[in-house]
Amino acid sequence: MNIIHNQLPTIRKKNHLQLKDVAKLIGIDPGNLSRQESGASSPTVATILGYSILFDQPLNILFKDSFTFMSDTLIDNATLLKEELQGHSNAKSGYRLASLEKIMNRLLVNQISYEYEA
Repeated sequence: MNIIHNQLPTIRKKNHLQLKDVAKLIGIDPGNLSRQESGASSPTVATILGYSILFDQPLNILFKDSFTFMSDTLIDNATLLKEELQGHSNAKSGYRLASLEKIMNRLLVNQISYEYEA
């Protein structure tokens, strides 16, 4: 699985900024950002969102394999839940099935989009 910290310095360098520049933009200590980029500490939500916004990087690109893994897991579990709900015949399970169907369709469309962007 790709680890996000491996991509942070690549994205930053590709955009010709120094670590201290990005740290200043995000509003964190350069030492903290250095540790996050190197993998010595996990990137914070602020750092991840900062890179995403600064460098116009969608989260599915930053997380790559993690995003695909979670999408696959959600689709698999949604399929199992759908099968379980189809065994019930009441109004509540009907609404749940309809909602689940929308979610599954969106996940499948997004999964194709993620694979295309990656």
